[in-house]
Amino acid sequence: MKSLVLVKNKEEETVIVNKLITYNEENLNIFIIAEQLPLISNLSVIENMILPASYHRHKKIVEYIDIAHRYLSEYGLENRIYARKGDLNSYEIFLIKYISSKISEVDNIAFISPLNSVDVMYHGNLYDFFKNCNENYLILDYNESYNKYKNINGLLKMEFDEWLIQGLKV
Repeated sequence: MKSLVLVKNKEEETVIVNKLITYNEENLNIFIIAEQLPLISNLSVIENMILPASYHRHKKIVEYIDIAHRYLSEYGLENRIYARKGDLNSYEIFLIKYISSKISEVDNIAFISPLNSVDVMYHGNLYDFFKNCNENYLILDYNESYNKYKNINGLLKMEFDEWLIQGLKV
């Protein structure tokens, strides 16, 4: 299911992020993609992608590298594999975090204020990404952002309180 949860302010966003992190510690099936959870600057792209998966899953590093190569190629980022965070644009950083979620084999992905995490010049890329993404995902963003997401087919819009009542379902 694709969901859009709208919040009024930073406080509501913080409540949701904290609830997702707590829920995730218990169930480990949500990958949170947020500006507040950055790439580690002194690690390469490949190291940043493999780190979360290797922490929660138990595969050989070589398997993670193969999977990462496949996804990097799919998104045209194969030449960025050894780049550091400072060498990437904001949309590439977003994609690297998304690829990390794929490598981690989670059931759901939560994107926290994605419009704030990529430069305005990449918003078109971001909308195209969400339109074409077939994952179960939740977008958490501010009320004023709704019109920017309304053309994404199958996106279920919920208010913050409604989402809390239904039990934080992603």
